[in-house]
Amino acid sequence: MLDTCPTAQQLQDLTLGRLSDRDSDQLFQHVDHCEECHDRLNEQAIEDTFVEALRDGTVEESFSAEPQMRLAMAKALGALAVAEDALTEELPSAIGEYEVLRCLGRGGMGAVYLARHTKLNRSVALKVLAGHRKLDPRMHDRFQAEMRAAGRLSHPNIVAAHDAREVD
Repeated sequence: MLDTCPTAQQLQDLTLGRLSDRDSDQLFQHVDHCEECHDRLNEQAIEDTFVEALRDGTVEESFSAEPQMRLAMAKALGALAVAEDALTEELPSAIGEYEVLRCLGRGGMGAVYLARHTKLNRSVALKVLAGHRKLDPRMHDRFQAEMRAAGRLSHPNIVAAHDAREVD
């Protein structure tokens, strides 16, 4: 764990996945125990105007007519279409001991599903790495690091991790 609070840049690098697994683990551990840094991390996520603009689909008018902008948007939308096709793969009705009920959301790494633990009869959120990402060792390592970090967190505003495994 870090002895001092991380800088704003370190927190930003953490949210953007720019840190090594070791550094990410240390920062997650620090944020888990430091309420001030936890609040800073949440504020940073809220204040991210670039991400918010991407979510809203808003584009600065002065740039939208430029040929380079149209080309960049076409490339990005084409890449998203390929990624979306890969993410919409058929998911089995069950994964291990979990009955998959419905998709809650999709992202670059995969999808989160509402599922039910069949033995405990408990509703859970099940995060699944996208099929096209499973072959990339970096994404696999990143997913594993995220699961380790999530397993260490304990906060009323963060969903608790109770299980992490690989299934065929």
